[in-house]
Amino acid sequence: PGNSLLHRAIMQEDKKTAAFLLNNRANPNTFNLQQQTPVHLAIQNDMLSTVRRLLAAGATINWPDNKVMRCAG
Repeated sequence: PGNSLLHRAIMQEDKKTAAFLLNNRANPNTFNLQQQTPVHLAIQNDMLSTVRRLLAAGATINWPDNKVMRCAG
């Protein structure tokens, strides 16, 4: 619990589902219980194409990742 469908898709490295969710207006700036956004998770999983897609969908990269205390960008 605590992860959106977009968080889950990225955690599972499922680029196709992540793209589908973003194309259907999933919020790219939502936080999970660990205060991580989908961008934080995509960067951690080395999913550069997904990071680009998240940014194109309006994701913000300058929020700190409270789990590791650093910004995504």
